[in-house]
Amino acid sequence: MSDIRSEEQEQLEAIKYWFKQNAFAILGALLVASGIFYGPDLYKSYKNSKIWPVSDMYTELNAALSQASVAPEITEQQMSVVRELTDSLVQNYPDTHYAFLASLADAGLNVQQGNYSIAKERLEWAVQQAEAVADLQLANYRLALVEAQLGETDAALDRLSGANPQFAPLYAAARGDICATLGQRDQAISAYEEALVGMAGENSVQSNTVQLKLNGLRTGAGAITQE
Repeated sequence: MSDIRSEEQEQLEAIKYWFKQNAFAILGALLVASGIFYGPDLYKSYKNSKIWPVSDMYTELNAALSQASVAPEITEQQMSVVRELTDSLVQNYPDTHYAFLASLADAGLNVQQGNYSIAKERLEWAVQQAEAVADLQLANYRLALVEAQLGETDAALDRLSGANPQFAPLYAAARGDICATLGQRDQAISAYEEALVGMAGENSVQSNTVQLKLNGLRTGAGAITQE
């Protein structure tokens, strides 16, 4: 029984570790991309007096995230800066892509601090505000991981049940992890196999990790049962 619990904890920690390790990388790419692709649209929509406050807050947020990403530990001051900027963007400019990205950023920092309930609130808001398909898929994926951390596995699996081709492998791999922690061996194997089909031709750390998990379940080494 101790081995079972140990493997369950390892799977849960793996989900948490992936989220933490990838939070800043994904957010950084999104922040840069939004400046390139969304900047002109935001300028057209808000014009002079309205766009500058948003742009200034966005710049401050980007700087705060950069500092937090290289710090040994996230300080309360860094958390406070991100939280205040996010609150301001969400409350005053909820229809901008900046506000959406800010909510993801704040959620990521709260996950690193173990504040999953706060992260969930931010991500739920992001899901409601997302307009682009990619934004919605990313927000739902992040939210599902947080729900899994909170023990809301049914909600997480339901959220991960539908994805466009771009996110399908990521969604399937996450379903596999959750099913494995629940002792649902066959479902986990099926999910991992689906993920690998979507990752066909890749030789990435992620695809290799999924393959190792799948091999473990197939041989029984990674099987988890619950009593």
